Amino acid sequence: MNFIIQEGEGITCMVDLLDKCDITCQAEVWSMFTAILKKSIRNLQACTEVGLVEQVLKRIDRADNMIADLLVDMLGVLASYNLTVRELKLFFSKLQGEKGRWWYMVTIVHIYNRWKNSELRCYVNGELASYGEITWFVNTSDTFDKCFLGSSETADANRVFCGQMTSVYLFSEALNAAQIFAIYQLGLGYKPMYHLTNYK
Repeated sequence: MNFIIQEGEGITCMVDLLDKCDITCQAEVWSMFTAILKKSIRNLQACTEVGLVEQVLKRIDRADNMIADLLVDMLGVLASYNLTVRELKLFFSKLQGEKGRWWYMVTIVHIYNRWKNSELRCYVNGELASYGEITWFVNTSDTFDKCFLGSSETADANRVFCGQMTSVYLFSEALNAAQIFAIYQLGLGYKPMYHLTNYK
């Protein structure tokens, strides 16, 4: 069986036709189509040329939940190949938070102790969520040339953060609970002006 899309215009016809099909038929076609897209870069290029991402995003908010999930899977495949700024803006406009909750502030604090185990604390939205001792030795005089946020160095697909990060701040001193809560209270719209008192 040939899994190469021969005519790009057929993709647009398929999308229009699927609007008139029942949910079961749509699910079967979108599942098969996503599998076909994964088979060839030529297929991805054909979809890019006809603007499939934009066509799907314009339909996704009125789609059945099951179909919407399948469309999101397909959009992930297409986005891994190519995504224009226009499509990205449209994609973000379709995102919806659950119960009006959009923003989380996650704070990781490392407290170095010379004579006992160091501590690691995790705060979510200004409140302590978990903490523990670090049994491995961290040498504070070592220089680090890499930092990975949202993924390990190997970028294991099952353990990669999927989402959007707005800001990342690194402080040379461990923040205490009151400082972390105060920063959280400032909210997402705050434009920080952190001043280093000992900077010359």
